[in-house]
Amino acid sequence: MRKKFQLSIAAQALLTKTASGSREEFVSGFPEATVTAETAKTPDSQGTIVFTFTGNKVRFGATAESITVDWGDGPEEMPDNLDGTEVRHTYAGEAEHTVRIQAENLSFFNCNEQCLTALDVSNCIALRVLYCSSNKLSALDMSKNTALKGLACDKNQLSADALNRIFTDLPDEYGVILIEDNPGSDTCNRKIAAEKKWEFLLANCYQ
Repeated sequence: MRKKFQLSIAAQALLTKTASGSREEFVSGFPEATVTAETAKTPDSQGTIVFTFTGNKVRFGATAESITVDWGDGPEEMPDNLDGTEVRHTYAGEAEHTVRIQAENLSFFNCNEQCLTALDVSNCIALRVLYCSSNKLSALDMSKNTALKGLACDKNQLSADALNRIFTDLPDEYGVILIEDNPGSDTCNRKIAAEKKWEFLLANCYQ
């Protein structure tokens, strides 16, 4: 089943973006999830995302030129030029499943509220915006995601050390990040990200 991914009102607000010359100015949050000519020129345009969850249903949203998904019970090729499209899959039984996604120029990925216990986006260099809120993640490697502009990883199981590692791995240019409601949200060193010109969004953006 495929349709436009339905974001919360807050998430939609966070996607507002304006462009001024070669510099992007973010009005109220995350950059818009689109594949642009700039990302199409990325040398490492082929990317892989792998995630693990327990259940019998899963969904994600993506913007990419092409995607093939291995659900663990068989591969499925998606239509070309997805634009925030929601993809769903139902399994025969509830169990732990690992999903592997091969993509061309995947710039936006939304896997909110899927009970993920592991998520690997390190081989997806073109990724610009990642939503992985409300899961069960205790670690997140962003060290290879040099095009990243927006990250929502709130409401997970990220400790202060895990968050500090994420901050250290962020690109050295302006971006926005949401980390509230993690075990380490109050004790992590936000200065690491702030010195890289990353802006922290507040929990009240969901209100």
